[in-house]
Amino acid sequence: MIIDKCAQTERDALMVFGDWDEASTVRTQPYAYDLSGWTREGEQHEDWFVSTALPWLADDAVHSRGEDVRQELLARYLVMFLDYTTELETRIVNRSIVTIAHDRVDFGLSAPLKLTGLKLYADEAYHAVMSAAVANQVSAIYGINNREITSERVQNIRALADAVDPVHAELAWFVIGFVSETVITKEFLKISKATIYTPVYLMLRDHLEDELKHSLYFSNLFSIIWQRASKAQQTFISTFIIHAIYEFFRLHKTWLYESLRCVGIDDSSAEIIHERQQGVFPHRARAKAGCTATITAMKRSGFFKDPLNVERFVEAGLL
Repeated sequence: MIIDKCAQTERDALMVFGDWDEASTVRTQPYAYDLSGWTREGEQHEDWFVSTALPWLADDAVHSRGEDVRQELLARYLVMFLDYTTELETRIVNRSIVTIAHDRVDFGLSAPLKLTGLKLYADEAYHAVMSAAVANQVSAIYGINNREITSERVQNIRALADAVDPVHAELAWFVIGFVSETVITKEFLKISKATIYTPVYLMLRDHLEDELKHSLYFSNLFSIIWQRASKAQQTFISTFIIHAIYEFFRLHKTWLYESLRCVGIDDSSAEIIHERQQGVFPHRARAKAGCTATITAMKRSGFFKDPLNVERFVEAGLL
């Protein structure tokens, strides 16, 4: 019965990339992310990013500074997000794909499943190119020179993987990839051509279309691996995955404060706004709200049939 279920799940995973050569969005769509036509006056009714992703924009200290400051903060957030995406795709997701493509955990993954992983690897490399190209253009428009070379979040995730017992190191990388590709920010699903500057909207939309397919692939793969994992491997997954989820929703320690100061917000107000976003409770709220697709995939795999796993996730504040 389990064998039949795994076979069907594998077919579902492969179907996601059945028309990959024709439909992988970022490679087949015309290159439409040129920002050279942007003018402050002409685009004053369109945002640089999904404003609901930045609730602190409504704070009086920010709101009172006017639309130009609001747009610059959105632009700065977009650049930070794209720089993070570039590094995430190349150093985190594609590192996870190496584990899958070579079946380094020895789960008996089929040749088609491993080949499909390499297709996803190619997509992510293109996403990195696309993200870096747009980030460079926006940075030039606003004179953003204090871009980070390495994302703090990426550093933390890699440190989490490095701290794992070597016997589970490759399994940890698979789990990290699974979490990364399923914690798609809900705000992306609300992007609107009417409110986001068109080239940025097209970039976010095209990226999201591919990422939804990636999420389906990883979700099906998680089911296969969960069914084939030993008891010791299942125990590792059930504890490690909670830490992985929380790392994906940990905020940069100083980015918000520094960005607010760059646009002229006074020290005191910047510190207050920054502190509201930090702390255990905001972190837990972000993680719980953002991992719903991850939880859904885990439910389908049978992960939560074990009461102990339910208990772990309830205690962690994710259920």
